[in-house]
Amino acid sequence: MWCALPRRVSPTGAALSLAVLSFALLAGCRKASKEHVLDMPSAGTVKVLSRQIERSDRRLHWKWSLLGERNWTTPTAAKTDFRLADTYPLNDPTHRGGCNVWECDLIAETGTNGVTWTATLHGSDGATVRSGATLPLKSGGNLEDVVSIRLDRDDIPSLPADISLASLGDQTLTLHVAK
Repeated sequence: MWCALPRRVSPTGAALSLAVLSFALLAGCRKASKEHVLDMPSAGTVKVLSRQIERSDRRLHWKWSLLGERNWTTPTAAKTDFRLADTYPLNDPTHRGGCNVWECDLIAETGTNGVTWTATLHGSDGATVRSGATLPLKSGGNLEDVVSIRLDRDDIPSLPADISLASLGDQTLTLHVAK
């Protein structure tokens, strides 16, 4: 079972789960390592799949998909700090809610007021948190002067993990993942 879902799954949650599985299957078609992309991560780790969705002079969209060997029930967001907390083992019949598949999206766009960024952390159970801000853009500057991707490859960090996803001006978009 991929996720301990509530009795009623929202159409959005079901669509997200399907999208993550489809994405992971397609990404798994290339041989990057001896481990298959859909393999469950080993105990005490989380699998992070890093993908560029869109990049132009004015817009950037990056997605990090997380696959855990446990469920997280509580996502939070405060400015550039995102957290996944309150865990329990997969298929534990004594718990409900939470999930082990999460996506974090970063979208940044240049505009007349600077670079506006929005980050969203979304679970396959439908739980969603987001944060964002507008950062100044120096005259003649571009998007890459303000936004830089730090995790641009797949990774399997040990838990607990503090994962630096991107630089946003002088701040770091960080995902803190509980053990």
